[in-house]
Amino acid sequence: MTWKPLPAEIKEPEPLTLRDAVKEWAREFSAGDVDAFATILREWPTIVGADVAAHVFPHTLRDGELIVDVDDPAWVSHVGFLGEQLKTNLNGVLGEGAIGAIKARLDPTLRRGRA
Repeated sequence: MTWKPLPAEIKEPEPLTLRDAVKEWAREFSAGDVDAFATILREWPTIVGADVAAHVFPHTLRDGELIVDVDDPAWVSHVGFLGEQLKTNLNGVLGEGAIGAIKARLDPTLRRGRA
């Protein structure tokens, strides 16, 4: 078989920016809304307040559900009590309906660095 050049109509894809590459990866692997999650990470202490931000950490955003990690079992319940207010604050930043649910889970590794 001899070598032949590719047909002229086949073109190399244009390079992607890092942002576009991450968005494409996120879509392929169902990683959620990258821009919204980046906003949550960047604005977290402002959105939830310093006291909550010291114990509650965004983990994943997928299909309108925000999963947060907490450093103490009491914060799992506290997030439940604060849920509606947190959703209101988050939707105020991200747009109405962006966050439909917030679920908290205990991550004991978060306590390791604390006294």
